[in-house]
Amino acid sequence: MHGRSTRLSGARNWTAPLAESLRAHAASGTDAEHTATLTVAAIEGAVAICRAERSTRPLDQASKDSDS
Repeated sequence: MHGRSTRLSGARNWTAPLAESLRAHAASGTDAEHTATLTVAAIEGAVAICRAERSTRPLDQASKDSDS
């Protein structure tokens, strides 16, 4: 259980500052939290797939998709 708690804490370490930055740039509180969570989840998921495929393709695609 300790590992899961550490991973969740790590995710909060990324989402909280991102949400704060989004709020500072005029996003509403709820939108900022949602966007920060979605962004971190997309990056973490892409990294996991990159490791499984031994390729940077998933991260490259996630990056391109976030630009649109």
